[in-house]
Amino acid sequence: MDDVVIVHTDERTLMRLTATVSRTRFSATAVRSLRPLQSARQLLPLRPAAMVVALDGHANVTDVRELLASGRPTRFVFVVPAMPPPPAVARLVKRHGSTIIGADEAAIVLVATLIALLAAHSVGAP
Repeated sequence: MDDVVIVHTDERTLMRLTATVSRTRFSATAVRSLRPLQSARQLLPLRPAAMVVALDGHANVTDVRELLASGRPTRFVFVVPAMPPPPAVARLVKRHGSTIIGADEAAIVLVATLIALLAAHSVGAP
């Protein structure tokens, strides 16, 4: 079973996402945080297969870069309030082999995204 850590600012959204992810082959851990990027970095020692991290729309590229650099081999799904995300963040996340989805996406889209990311990663994708 793959472990997934979900870090979000909104408790209701966090519980909805966690409940949906938990109904799959993933083991989900929910973390409510006012500073998701910083909390995600602190949780990296858990070595989850993937992390879902909410961004507030004012994502600091440096903080995203540091999280991605510290997080190998963890894959990330960043949830942004509106698509498209800032271009610099999008390029950085894509280079890492992770992805970004909009906050308005259905929870099942998040699950499908996690499955695709982890499947690609298990066969040696970047």
